[in-house]
Amino acid sequence: MTWPFENDTSAVVKKLTKRSILADKKSNLLLIVTIALSVCMVLSLALSTKGIAEAQKDSYRDKAQITVVAPTEEQLAQIKNNSNVQWIGEYLFLGSSYQDNIELGISYANADYIEKERGLVYSGSLPKDDNEILLEQDYIDHYAPNCQVGGTIVLDLTGTGETTEYRISGIIANSENTLGEAYYDVFVSKTYAQMLLSKTLDRDFQITAYTRLNTAAISSGEILSFAYDITRPVGIDDEQVFLTDYFAVMSGVIKDGVYISIPLITFITSVLAAVVIYGIFYTVVVKNVQTLGQLRTIGMTKRQIKRMVRRNSVQFSAKGIFLGICLGTVIGFCVCPSGFRIKTALVYGIFATIISAFAITIAVRKPVKIAYSTSPIAGMHYLPYEVKKKNSHKLHRKLTSTNLAKINISRNRGKAIFTFLTLSISGIIFLTSALVAGSIDAEKQARFLYFPDGEIQIQLRNAAQSTFTANGEYNYSTFLQLGNNPLENVDFIEKIEKMDGVEKVTPHNAIMTTIGLPVGMGNWLYRSNYTPTLTQEQFSIVSDLLTAGSIDYTEMTKTNGIFVEDKYASVGDTLTLQLRGIDGNELSLDVPVVGTYDGSKLMSVYPLVPGNPNFLMTYDTVKNLTGVSAQTGILSVDVTKEKYDAVLSQINEIAQSGDEIIVFDIAQNISGIKTEYNASIKNLYLVSVILFLFGGISLTNTLLVDFKNRKHEFALLKAIGTTQKQLNNMLNREIMTYLAGSFSIALFGSTIASIIVCKRLDSINHCIRFSFPWLFLFAFVALLIIIYFIFSFYVSRELKNTDVIKLIRE
Repeated sequence: MTWPFENDTSAVVKKLTKRSILADKKSNLLLIVTIALSVCMVLSLALSTKGIAEAQKDSYRDKAQITVVAPTEEQLAQIKNNSNVQWIGEYLFLGSSYQDNIELGISYANADYIEKERGLVYSGSLPKDDNEILLEQDYIDHYAPNCQVGGTIVLDLTGTGETTEYRISGIIANSENTLGEAYYDVFVSKTYAQMLLSKTLDRDFQITAYTRLNTAAISSGEILSFAYDITRPVGIDDEQVFLTDYFAVMSGVIKDGVYISIPLITFITSVLAAVVIYGIFYTVVVKNVQTLGQLRTIGMTKRQIKRMVRRNSVQFSAKGIFLGICLGTVIGFCVCPSGFRIKTALVYGIFATIISAFAITIAVRKPVKIAYSTSPIAGMHYLPYEVKKKNSHKLHRKLTSTNLAKINISRNRGKAIFTFLTLSISGIIFLTSALVAGSIDAEKQARFLYFPDGEIQIQLRNAAQSTFTANGEYNYSTFLQLGNNPLENVDFIEKIEKMDGVEKVTPHNAIMTTIGLPVGMGNWLYRSNYTPTLTQEQFSIVSDLLTAGSIDYTEMTKTNGIFVEDKYASVGDTLTLQLRGIDGNELSLDVPVVGTYDGSKLMSVYPLVPGNPNFLMTYDTVKNLTGVSAQTGILSVDVTKEKYDAVLSQINEIAQSGDEIIVFDIAQNISGIKTEYNASIKNLYLVSVILFLFGGISLTNTLLVDFKNRKHEFALLKAIGTTQKQLNNMLNREIMTYLAGSFSIALFGSTIASIIVCKRLDSINHCIRFSFPWLFLFAFVALLIIIYFIFSFYVSRELKNTDVIKLIRE
């Protein structure tokens, strides 16, 4: 603000600022580029990381938040007419049949379920008549290559031996097969589904309604509260309403792979960017203190100096920040277009701008203070390298290139430390990210959590060859255990053991159960899987690993007690247990939680199969409830690596010859885990590459700006007889010291950081097998060599063109 009694000198300040910018275009350009790169790094990493996370959410964003089980036709019609419901996907799984080494899953679904909930794309139309079906393209490619939409195909859908000619009303182009390579969905019409249920299965037609609500809520409580306002008035019980995975994915509870904290990544890169901007800006402004001192000799006030420097900084930062935001936004979009959000880009763009402006404000403060605190005469003689004089006991020094380089580095330790940190911090994060990404081992996780004692697992099939036949027993695996359990057949086990490459066959007791967990507001989460059953000897081992609860084997059996992984329940909670009773029907009862355990610790000390179990029961509890004494439910087969494929093929042939066992192998599990980690690994490598480039360019800028600031020094050295070769050698020694120091700090720091991160990650996911990133280390070394040659070439050319007399006069 200019007071009425003051002269308005703003035009003078503006003109001086403009001419100051034009006076040293190279330094100013390097400054703008550094600011742009810093902003670009912060923004691109934040947008890329956030974009990958949003892309996962996108796969659920428009899906149903709840399912309503078995609503009546009248209730369904009333819900559809509610303005708070966007759409309802009708789905009913009718059954499955195993034939010709494949499994056909027969279902009814309407268009909203297929298109919106499953996201399937199909040609043709949905089945309407009894003889129409919707098939997968993958099935047609393998088993009916000549079929097309409108054509016919002869199939035994139910697996009962009765073949029927069906018209292919549509073909699914993009099915997502999650149940194995030989599983195919077949959709039938509503009338045909009703006929199958009444004629073959003697069941009522009761669909599951996948309901998309007209709300943006993502918390489970808000979604259920919104849903109950719709379902209760039409007579639907709360027990019929269940949450889908929507709320867990959208709220971030369910994540694929390694979780990368977006705030943490943003914070680290922001600090790094702020340090680099501060260092470069400080160096550029300090070198102008001498010029500012000259301006003071002609009458320029302290206030005018402040205005000029700040106006200068604003112009530099505005150009650099704008360029950085543009580049960062483009990179963020290119890395993950599907997860890119304009709103997110604006938020992080503003954040990057604030960080950069803050760093520039701090960087300008000290040089400005030096400038207006220095007298006009002292300012003319000010040098950026001036430091407090120290008394030295060294009477003689050899002024060799190496010694001069050491003296130059040591006389301004603050600047030396900054130069070391410019690349070493980037190098630490670069090598750490690369090492963590390269050390993620899906096979290790699969072996630890799911296949602790063998690469192949043989399980009792939980459904018969066809669920449409009379032997479609409830929990078919328990039915087999009650009879002649094939997994306890001595001849069968010997046949497996005698296969070439099989080292060991291990039986495991397990029973098929469905266990319900309360998740609030009267809602339950049900998990169906094999539950390990403990003998008294196993019980004594596991009971020592409990994190809460204390009970003996007899008491636990008497109360039908259950051990639960501690992240799901607490001692004293009551769960619901569903399994096949002695009479062959479903038995449902409430069971108390009598102990909890840490699943990771359990698998470390005493691994059980199925791996990473959520629940444990005693052998005698299961025997009393089901009548099953031959409780072997899984066989683990340990195979040599060379014979793995051959053994797996032989076991699969045995499984496909009957309808009693099913085979799972570690390769399928590894493939699924790798898919989960793909996004995380991609993100880690992205962080590595961006920091790799940023660190190299920033250090190069720092060294070049520093070199330009020292031209007076080089002129004086030339004036006293120093040759260009000696100056080149001196500067080369300096750059080699900085590069070697940065490399050492980066290597040491990344080793420590990698050990900490990998140890933490391995304790959670058991997925780390240390693998040193030699390729990235060589790339880092190559970057240092490139920086060295760029700097050496630039220095040699600039020194050659240095006019000693002109520089000394300036």
